[in-house]
Amino acid sequence: MNPQPEERLTMLSFCHVPEGQGSLPVLEWLALRGLDPTRSGITGVQHAAGIFAIYHDPGTAYRGLVSPKDPDALVFSSVPVEAEPIGWMHFNQDAFRAHCKAHREYWEWVSQRNEERYTTNVEHGRGYDSKNLMHTLRLLDMAGEIAREGVLRIRRPNRDHLLRIRAGEFGYEELVTQAEEQLVEVTRAFEESSLPDHPDRKRVNRLLVEIRESF
Repeated sequence: MNPQPEERLTMLSFCHVPEGQGSLPVLEWLALRGLDPTRSGITGVQHAAGIFAIYHDPGTAYRGLVSPKDPDALVFSSVPVEAEPIGWMHFNQDAFRAHCKAHREYWEWVSQRNEERYTTNVEHGRGYDSKNLMHTLRLLDMAGEIAREGVLRIRRPNRDHLLRIRAGEFGYEELVTQAEEQLVEVTRAFEESSLPDHPDRKRVNRLLVEIRESF
């Protein structure tokens, strides 16, 4: 789970206006032109989902960009027929929803966290759950061994390295990159593995019966 800032980003953080060969956040774009966003207006653009025309006229009472009743909703203005847009805004709604979901889930996790584990994370100051990443990399190692060698090694030969990960000695991005690379390797290893696609259930059941009878 990726760490999230305490304050969730606003909807307008995901609204951008084309500028040159790139784009600017809509509030920055308006500020550079000395325009008040609360006195600006937007309308939808037909056949262009996520694109909105921006209007501003000192003599027209536009409604602003954000609904006064819901900060997560755009508000649309009535625009005179002769009015010309001053720009075009794109709202990346999918990215905004993904951010809201990630933010909510992260802070729900924080509220229900294991305090001892959280204290460890605070002490190493890296801003991520180091124990979670340690287990992620450990399981990827083990999965690769299963695919390539057909063995399950519980006692890890790289125990010291895993403990260093748990202690927060590595940066978050470094570990995530490592995990992503290992996932690619594990996926390839299983594609090339000689392991059967399905377990021998009869053999497993016989073994289970033998174990239960013995103990």
